[in-house]
Amino acid sequence: MPKRAPDPITEEELNKILDVAIIRERDYLLLRLLARTGIRIGELYGVNKCEQGRWIYGIQKKDIDFRNKSLWVYSLKQEKYVRREVLVDDATIVLLKKYTEKMKPEDYVFRSISYRQIQRLPKKYAQLAESDRSYLILRLLAGTGIRIDELYGVYKCEQRRWIYGIQKKDIDFRNKRLWVYSLKQKRYVRREVLVDDATIVLLKRYTEKMEPEDYVFRSISYRQIQRLPKKYAQLAGVEKNVSCHSLRHFFITHSWRKGIDIARLQYLAGHADLKTTMIYTHVTTEDVEKKYREIYEN
Repeated sequence: MPKRAPDPITEEELNKILDVAIIRERDYLLLRLLARTGIRIGELYGVNKCEQGRWIYGIQKKDIDFRNKSLWVYSLKQEKYVRREVLVDDATIVLLKKYTEKMKPEDYVFRSISYRQIQRLPKKYAQLAESDRSYLILRLLAGTGIRIDELYGVYKCEQRRWIYGIQKKDIDFRNKRLWVYSLKQKRYVRREVLVDDATIVLLKRYTEKMEPEDYVFRSISYRQIQRLPKKYAQLAGVEKNVSCHSLRHFFITHSWRKGIDIARLQYLAGHADLKTTMIYTHVTTEDVEKKYREIYEN
């Protein structure tokens, strides 16, 4: 039976997949916030006032200063609650912004989980590291269009080892780009890949303790990376055969829809032949018709 080809995905479906990878399990953000800011659970969640029969204080969206990377909590000082500022690292503020995106200023950020559930969260960082990695891989594939071989590397049977793949030294944090090896006319050549602000922040945090020669994503297997898109698509309720190539397909078609011309798109996609890039643009012919009708029928 022939293998089913991966399905293209929409921007809404991609956002659902990314949300599941990092947000659906709130443990990720909670553990990160508690571990990297040192705030108490009472400051994060709030205080139960029995006489009033309700919770007071706790972090609301309006308490987060995304621009200055800080938030405000209420601390008990000499039998009264006073407001204090807490500094937040770059990566956590990016994730908080994503997590609270649809919340109103008055909404309590973590009230969708109980105080007891937060208390029972595992103290280990294993879950945190795994969530970091999965989200970053999916974001990188969908936000840059790189192939899995460019991200992870290529296995050479005759040498019995993996070659190429992204090393920390391949990432230019200052200029927001990285370098990968692409197969061009039967040989591997180094090419430049542009990276958005939020992803470069996450990459910087993720590789903080790595050496320049370290391969960034070798703590997970090639097969595990292949399975990530489908795993999170199923959790998000996206009923499509989503693969790593689906994310690359999304990047190319989405960039085309946003107005990037075909020559620049060829560069971003890393295609040797312009004809290969043009294959992806046929799926947006409805956009051409829409534009035509706007111009000539109105």
